[in-house]
Amino acid sequence: MTMWPADTMRCSSAMTPRSSAASTCGKSIMSTTGGGIAILTTSQVAWLTTDLDGLIELEIAVVGAGASGGILITTITTVNSTTNVTLAATASTTVFFATTNWGTDSTSAFNTMLTNTVAVTGGNTRYQLQPGAYLITDELTVSATAFALHGAGKLATVLLFRPAGTAAKACLKLTGSNAVFTIADFGIEGPYACCPTYAIQFTAQTYYGCTLENLFINRVDSGLRYGSVLTSDMTMINCTILEPGTYGIAGVGGTLGLNIRGGLIYQYLRPYTVTTTNSSVNLSAAGFTFYQGMIGMRIAVAGAGTAGADLVAKIATVTSSTTATMDTAAGAAGGGSHSALIGPNTTAGIYMEQGGGYWFDCDVVGGLKPIWLNPGNGQSINFLFMTQMSGDSANGDGTLAITPTGTGVVSALKASNCWFASANASGIGASGAQVAAYVNSPGATSVRQLSFVGCLFGNSNKGGMYVNGATGVDLVGCTFDGNGVTSNTYPAAQFATVNGVKVDGCTFRHLVMTPGTTDKYSVQVDASVTGSLTLTDNVFKDWGTAAVLNSTTLAEPNLVIKGNAGLGTMGSSAYNSAAQSINNAAATALTFNTNLFDNSGVHSTSTNPTRFTVPTGMGGFYSFVGCVSFNTLAGGNNRQLQLWKNGATQVGQTTFPFANNAAPLTLELAWQGQLASGDYLELYAYQDSGAAANTVGGEPSTRGSLIRLS
Repeated sequence: MTMWPADTMRCSSAMTPRSSAASTCGKSIMSTTGGGIAILTTSQVAWLTTDLDGLIELEIAVVGAGASGGILITTITTVNSTTNVTLAATASTTVFFATTNWGTDSTSAFNTMLTNTVAVTGGNTRYQLQPGAYLITDELTVSATAFALHGAGKLATVLLFRPAGTAAKACLKLTGSNAVFTIADFGIEGPYACCPTYAIQFTAQTYYGCTLENLFINRVDSGLRYGSVLTSDMTMINCTILEPGTYGIAGVGGTLGLNIRGGLIYQYLRPYTVTTTNSSVNLSAAGFTFYQGMIGMRIAVAGAGTAGADLVAKIATVTSSTTATMDTAAGAAGGGSHSALIGPNTTAGIYMEQGGGYWFDCDVVGGLKPIWLNPGNGQSINFLFMTQMSGDSANGDGTLAITPTGTGVVSALKASNCWFASANASGIGASGAQVAAYVNSPGATSVRQLSFVGCLFGNSNKGGMYVNGATGVDLVGCTFDGNGVTSNTYPAAQFATVNGVKVDGCTFRHLVMTPGTTDKYSVQVDASVTGSLTLTDNVFKDWGTAAVLNSTTLAEPNLVIKGNAGLGTMGSSAYNSAAQSINNAAATALTFNTNLFDNSGVHSTSTNPTRFTVPTGMGGFYSFVGCVSFNTLAGGNNRQLQLWKNGATQVGQTTFPFANNAAPLTLELAWQGQLASGDYLELYAYQDSGAAANTVGGEPSTRGSLIRLS
């Protein structure tokens, strides 16, 4: 093991007194007086109070003070006081409370080491970085085919990545082909969102068995980025990526098997109170300080948009410590004080276009889409397995987003014991799907074989899951809890253009939400679902209109609904309060003019009053009972009560086959079976006494009831 570098190359904390053996790499919050000015001052943190002359000629990086808001890299020429220095170059951009680092620039020394790296065999030899902070002002390039770089710990050894300008650069860029790498036990800190920096970038090469372990990556545009032809496996173990600007992990192509074990990818939108001006981009605040690193951050302002909607924008400029501008103007009536959330404009915690892998026990929090699977033309994501993953988008579209485009395909995805939750639960910055997990693809063949076992989908602004375009979706033992935060107009789980849906042993409930806030439906199956639909052994609680809306025309054996609890009593019971004439030797449909109850539109006393109709989407298993009573009636051979389906098929009959019966007679009928959406049942009475005969009116005498069983 080679220890590197010598003390003369190591930087220590800004507040640690310098020694003759070490340079300093300091960090503080300060401001320049404006563009074209070379004086840098701070009112919050003093420069080192001893050996001030030692600061002269040290490199200094000022975030946002360079051209076009990039990083200004220069040197200190004069120390004017403990809070004021003169720089060798003038600032191009005025900054307020900009992150600033000074010390020895370690970029050249690092690149020399990496260029001279010898192959590491068997993992027995590695470079060990000593504790300290190292100022890095340009890319560190690794072209070796075998390489191991370790620090003293994720918080003990830190690379402060401050590249000049605004071009996209990586702190560690790995370019070697057929390479094996281990990178572990140190931190990489970027310069906030002002430039598109990557912590680690794998370019278009081939890698085998690469490991990233125990890394702490903070404030870069993307923590890990890999390219279009990257092959083989990469494993990330217990890595932390905080506040990425765009992606925590950016898989833009490649055929990589990305394996994740442990770790955290976290983007946090902090709450503030801000003041906006009608139809203006101006923003002001008291109680906190705007700083240069906020430029490019996302801001969601409650009620400041058009017609009082939420405003979602980016911070465009910081004009003072208390004022800033946005890239989108507030609405015409959006002035005044508002609650706001401000944070990095993270698109996704994990973004993947191609590949697969095993993801275990990693928390992905924040961003518009914490986990986003987005293959395009010619790309595919296959055999991706997630176990004990936790995702919470808080103010985004949804925790798990599967959105192939063109000929892109996602297949064989299985999630076990995962948490997908809080899609825009706060209601600020609403956009997109706003469900915990959603699939939106060009067609049913673009997404295949999705399996969710023991997962939770919850606390979302709209629904828990939405699938539009897939073949084979299985939900087994999952829980849907507390969705439909803002209203009960959305289902907990909705399926459209899906070939084959199975929901087995799942629970749909609302234990954590405000009483009265419920899903419209626990499960909504649109008419475009084909193949098969299985709803078995589920528990439905706290639904609004109905537990299940089944709009398909599927029938047995492709439709299976059984063993479910909590579907509720759905049906109707009605009777005829008046006598009805039944013609001789002709079956006559019985009319029911009074409903005892009708909670789902099964029976109408005015439109088709003879029919008991299955409501749209409510196909399933039903029970029907009915009766008819005749007054004293003699002559003939038969008295019958018949049950007909859809006016064409007789499905039941009761017959009293005695002639010349002069006593009053009541006939009863019971039936159970499966009915599809829109099916209807009717009772017909028949008598052959030789003349028309009247039934007996009233509830106990002539009555029908259709009740759903499951």
